[in-house]
Order: sequence, then structure tokens, then C-alpha cells
Amino acid sequence: MSQLILTARKGTNADLIPDVVKLYIPEGGVVADVTHGKGVFWQQVDVSQFDFYPSDLKDGTDCRHLPHEDESLDALVLDPPYIYNPKGTVKQSISDPYRVNETMDLTTTKRVVEFYIEAMEEGWRCLAVGGVMLVKCQDQIEANKQRWVHIDLYAWAVSRGMVIEDLFVLVQNGVPASRWPVQRHARKNHSFLWVFRKKNPTTERTS
Repeated sequence: MSQLILTARKGTNADLIPDVVKLYIPEGGVVADVTHGKGVFWQQVDVSQFDFYPSDLKDGTDCRHLPHEDESLDALVLDPPYIYNPKGTVKQSISDPYRVNETMDLTTTKRVVEFYIEAMEEGWRCLAVGGVMLVKCQDQIEANKQRWVHIDLYAWAVSRGMVIEDLFVLVQNGVPASRWPVQRHARKNHSFLWVFRKKNPTTERTS
């Protein structure tokens, strides 16, 4: 019997993605990683088995405005920065590179969610019926309140009539740093990877 693929894994994106590929991305599929960065996701995957399109903001491709045709992809991977930090004190932030509107009267986490939804809407346009969207995210604590980002993204997928195929949990190696002297909530040391599948709205009813 082959080794079971489990929902939770400790490690990095590179450790998680091979399991997801085995279950959800068939060989020969048209795959776009629209936040490719340094390609960490694919370090343990032979991408030559796919028709693979890596892109990133550094090469001029914003994940909210993709060059792909409608319904042209079998799989799309989205893993933007998880936070909004207009003061520039956090390197991995959507505020500077993606020019997220700093004048909007919104909580920082809401800006992150709205950014994700814009990118997922664009991804939905590009996905073929039956295609999968892999969305990496992390919940936040803001102003001493829990912000359940992964639930907001789930709600979007449901509103779009997508099939919720899976939810993977990635537990980070080591102990996360903390800037605060008093702790009021458990510190986040895990992230999520949603697997959403695009349905044919003319043949399947939204559940």
C-alpha cells in the first residue's frame, strides 16, 4: 500500500505540494503558478510533466490581471503575501509591491482578503471547467481579534459555486517570533492550502 496523503504536514511549501499534485493535478495539465517567486512550491515536483506557466509580479505579471485566455488552465496556484503593511515594517506584504490602495477605510486584514478575492476572480476566469485552484493563506490576529481569512476565502468559493475539494494544513518548522509582550491568543504557526474546483454551472447545482 502506498503512503497515505494526510491533510496536515510539518515543513515548507516544497514538502506539501507534491502530495497535492498527486491528488489534483494530472500529468499533461496546463498549470499556472501566478505567484511563482523563487519557485519554492515546485522544488520537489518535476514540472516538465505539465504545460507549466510560472509568473510573478517581478516579471510584470500581477495575479489580478493575468495574460491567460478564458477557461484555458487546468490548475492555478495562488500564494501572495498574507499581510498588508503600508508602513513597510514587514517584508512579505502586499501593500508596496502590489500597490494596494492605502486610502481605503478598511482593516488591514480586510484589504488582504479583498486582494485575494480579486486574484481568485481572475483565476476563476482563467480556469477551465473541472480545473482546480490552489490557494495558500493564513489567518491573522489584528487588534487582539481573530481574523479567519481562510473562512472568508471559503465563503467566496461557495458563492462562486466551486467544489471544495480539500483543505491542507502546513505547520511551520520552528517557533514563530512575537513582537508583543503580552499574549492574548495562540500564535499562528500554520497556514492553509485550499483546493477549489470549478464546476459547470449549467450541469451542476451549487451545494
